[in-house]
Amino acid sequence: MSEDDEIEKDELEELALFCTLNKDTVNAIIKEIKQDKRGVTITDIAEKTGLNKNTVRKYALILTSAGHIEERSCGHTKVFTISNRVGLTNLLDYVNEGIMLFDNEKNVIYKNKFFHDFLRIDDKGLKKLTDNEIFKKGILKIAITGFAEKEIELEIKKGMKINLNLRFVAVNSFDGKKLTAIFVKS
Repeated sequence: MSEDDEIEKDELEELALFCTLNKDTVNAIIKEIKQDKRGVTITDIAEKTGLNKNTVRKYALILTSAGHIEERSCGHTKVFTISNRVGLTNLLDYVNEGIMLFDNEKNVIYKNKFFHDFLRIDDKGLKKLTDNEIFKKGILKIAITGFAEKEIELEIKKGMKINLNLRFVAVNSFDGKKLTAIFVKS
């Protein structure tokens, strides 16, 4: 499989936001879709890759939701083509505020480039942020209302404090998992 047939690493990380996908399966599906500019069906992909049709259908749904492929109807048949849309994480990296996604165990699922380039919150600083009482109250409030806004002062490095405005929003991943999106401005 050539590099052109493989989905880019950043795009795979984006898909990991929503569920765990097998890289080889994703690449096999993408390769088959790229073979025909007019589009291919679930049956076509399954026959050419040897994958189960239900697996292909599940992956096609996720890849469509993530913006990597597009679906169109052709009579009673659904046809899939490569998408020209910009991927979600690529778009989020251009936003001028920090965006993080957490699961229920406070594991960071995604954080955009703003954290690295501007806030410079490393893993230790992130742990301080998620252990902060105001942060915990924000998480608790979104469990009840779906939205919360809090302001905190956080020491991210010895002697270096920043004030952060946090907006917490309850979201669902494409596979139905409950996540918390946190928008951070300093």
